[in-house]
Amino acid sequence: MQTVEFTNLALEEQIKALNEALNEIRINQLEELKIIKKNHAIYMKKMDKFQEYDKIADITNQVFEKRLLAIEETIKTINKNFCA
Repeated sequence: MQTVEFTNLALEEQIKALNEALNEIRINQLEELKIIKKNHAIYMKKMDKFQEYDKIADITNQVFEKRLLAIEETIKTINKNFCA
């Protein structure tokens, strides 16, 4: 009879220990999930900024390309008039 009580007590302690471990794991998972969500939001903001910079770079490149074309045309015109 004493062995059965001891076994039951040991099982209850093991169950308690397992429940504590599971609760700790749940808490850790929730904390990690919060960190992941926070990091995701930060990364999305950074991606938005990179997209903005990319658009600005494209616009800048278009402006420079137009200027270069205008310079090329001017040089061609000068060469044409100079050589003629």
